[in-house]
Amino acid sequence: MKTKRNLFIASILTLLLVSGISSCTKTPATAQNNNEFNVTASFYPQYIMLLNITQDVPDVKVSLLAPANTGCLHDYQMTTRDMKLIQDTDLLIINGAGMEHFMESSLQTKNPEKIISVTDNYPLLEGNPHIWVSPLGAIYQTEQIAQALAKADSDNADLYLANCRKYTEKLASLYKTMQTELKDYADIPIITFHEAFPYFAKDFSLDLIGTIQNEHGQEPSAKELADIINRIFSMQKENKTPVLFSEEDSHSSAAQIISAETGLPVFYLDPAATGPLSLDAYILTMQKNTETLKKALSNAR
Repeated sequence: MKTKRNLFIASILTLLLVSGISSCTKTPATAQNNNEFNVTASFYPQYIMLLNITQDVPDVKVSLLAPANTGCLHDYQMTTRDMKLIQDTDLLIINGAGMEHFMESSLQTKNPEKIISVTDNYPLLEGNPHIWVSPLGAIYQTEQIAQALAKADSDNADLYLANCRKYTEKLASLYKTMQTELKDYADIPIITFHEAFPYFAKDFSLDLIGTIQNEHGQEPSAKELADIINRIFSMQKENKTPVLFSEEDSHSSAAQIISAETGLPVFYLDPAATGPLSLDAYILTMQKNTETLKKALSNAR
């Protein structure tokens, strides 16, 4: 599995950084008329990708389904406005892998060719849908979106693909910088409070030994909390104390309970599921995460 993962990473970086060619350069297949082209992202991460891909492309309207401050979609409720937007849009970009379960009934009435799932054919980790949290996953999703747009709106294909190359080159540069800055911390165990970070941890060889909440908003039981605390006590005795990470928008009390019992501080990472509607929002979030990790992990030595 590790060999396949390394080959996957190497192929992306070789395409983007060595030859300068990515899948954003493939030739589109179909034509589109000159009317306004409407494309909608199901939620925030894919919307930021869309902003970059459609920058300065004429006659394109980009919409966001779930509001940018929604965060995790597990508790999101569809509105009448959402259902109309889904039916009216020319192309609907979804994360897939079960992330948009809240809109399954609405998707059943939409032409499947108009729905683009940007996790398709990606090597998922136990079905985990949070691949955008990984810069390599964000590159993959950006390319998937650009290809779909180029195929559906071929009049603007060259612009979509050029924007895609520009943005994925930025993401590849971000990945390389983060890899350099985090390479010395691979031996430090970490615990996160949500399942959003496995792909991120794999990208940078971080030692993710546990997740407190397997589902967002699902608090651990008293027994699960006790097991985690006892595990930390055992690791502390062996001088292998883990570092605790929660999320900035988390309302869980579990992090504070574990911190109070073990004396460990809690640091906060951002899974890039909410934020400003700006082109560089994802990149700035990951740069902030890098600084947080460096501070937290260097203090753990």
